[in-house]
Amino acid sequence: MTRGQAEPLWQQAREKADILMDYFEREGMMEFDPDIPEEEMARACLREALVLALSPLRNEQVKMSALRTVLAYTKPKPATKSEINLLDNAWWQEVLKDHLATTAAT
Repeated sequence: MTRGQAEPLWQQAREKADILMDYFEREGMMEFDPDIPEEEMARACLREALVLALSPLRNEQVKMSALRTVLAYTKPKPATKSEINLLDNAWWQEVLKDHLATTAAT
């Protein structure tokens, strides 16, 4: 894959990561105080982990590592069998529908 082919996919991953970050914060799964620089840095790191997980990279080890990072720093801790699969298209469609309804209302 060339850079030109990959860039739209990376942009799509960044957009999805932003939507998921909004969802996680709205649902209380992550809390950050923008006045504390360390917390703002932690927020940026979690966003980048989401971008990696949703990216066009083919290295599954990198993607799974990024997902483990997101799961480790969001609450509540996952059950023994997670009900949410970030790569599940049906779950993503629900989050996207919720995002569109929320942003259209504001």
